[in-house]
Amino acid sequence: MKKLASILAGLFITAAVYAQSPAPEPDTLRDPVKQTDPEGKVLPRSSNYTEDHQRITAKQLPPGVRQTLESSTEYDGWEKATIYKNKSGNLYIIDITKADTTKTYRFDKLGRPAKE
Repeated sequence: MKKLASILAGLFITAAVYAQSPAPEPDTLRDPVKQTDPEGKVLPRSSNYTEDHQRITAKQLPPGVRQTLESSTEYDGWEKATIYKNKSGNLYIIDITKADTTKTYRFDKLGRPAKE
């Protein structure tokens, strides 16, 4: 009977010790991925716009680009924007300035958004 009591006492003490032990640290990443704003970045205008592109007026835009700009409120103010086209005439760059920020949009001659 003494053996059974000492085994039960030992189990009770062991259970109490394990119950009081601290919880392990949760697994975490050492370099977590930082959340960023999903909106595209506004790139600063580079000084080489005039080297590779020529400045044009809104009236000189091809109909496809014009239709794209008129179809969305995202491009409000495009009529007063600074507009460039590359020398081959297949890329159009529109710099729309609102307050103190300038957003740059690029389109091909059909009015589809173009990558840089």
